[in-house]
Amino acid sequence: MIYVYGVSDDLIEVRGEIDEEFYANSGEANKLVLSDGVLVELTHDDRWNINVLSEGNNLLRDFVEVEEGPSGGIGNEHSDLLVVDPENNIRWVATVDEFKRAEEG
Repeated sequence: MIYVYGVSDDLIEVRGEIDEEFYANSGEANKLVLSDGVLVELTHDDRWNINVLSEGNNLLRDFVEVEEGPSGGIGNEHSDLLVVDPENNIRWVATVDEFKRAEEG
């Protein structure tokens, strides 16, 4: 399992198969990508909000969910909690400065 959530106004925590902290820009969109293709955007405005931009490779059948607040002692009441239960191990997580989608149509 991988858990992602915000702490204070400038820190993003990753817990579970990977334990890591990333500096965040409060007031800006902060994007994280996991090795299975899950892409999320975290924003802070009094609390951390998490928006799933891509659920990754659907062939992996990952479970991706955003919950409000902590779960099972992980997270806090000031942040959404991203829960990713991957079919395969997550090998890495990285911040993304810029992200562009192909135009639909």
